[in-house]
Amino acid sequence: MNDRIKILLWGFDEDVISFRIFVYAMMIPINDQLHLELVHPEHALPLYNLAAANYSHIAEWMPWIQNMKGPEFMDQFIHNTTQRYHQNLEHAFVLKLNHQIIGRAGIYKIDSFNCTGEIGYWIDQGHQGKGYVSLAVKSLLQYSFDQLHLNRIKIRCAVHNSRSQQIPERLNFRK
Repeated sequence: MNDRIKILLWGFDEDVISFRIFVYAMMIPINDQLHLELVHPEHALPLYNLAAANYSHIAEWMPWIQNMKGPEFMDQFIHNTTQRYHQNLEHAFVLKLNHQIIGRAGIYKIDSFNCTGEIGYWIDQGHQGKGYVSLAVKSLLQYSFDQLHLNRIKIRCAVHNSRSQQIPERLNFRK
């Protein structure tokens, strides 16, 4: 495993009743303050709160948010994305700045046969324009090629979402 990717392990070992519960949190460090962390159940409420606070900012580009009626939506999202992670169909991360969730990014629609995937992202409105998404996508590209052994990555952006289009342009993607 690449030394830039860290696996954090929290555990509980109760000898009396002989069972173990472990939560794995994969983390991709980007710099001293910024990192990507594989989504897990503890992210549900903060992620819901962030998405709800940014509803008007992301609703035009992210149609899923219209189905978000309460925190249980994020619980279900995390459950589903965890299943897709175990099937190697997607790797969904939260983007954290100084340990606070400021957005999401991930590799989706992974096709292991054709070695392809798509990167998607969104960020809190107060944090956009600071280069955080570009840094996150750059790290996801390295992870996609080095760890997942993909050889083609797409980023789809809405035609009128010029801010989102700047990310692949800045990273030398071709239209």
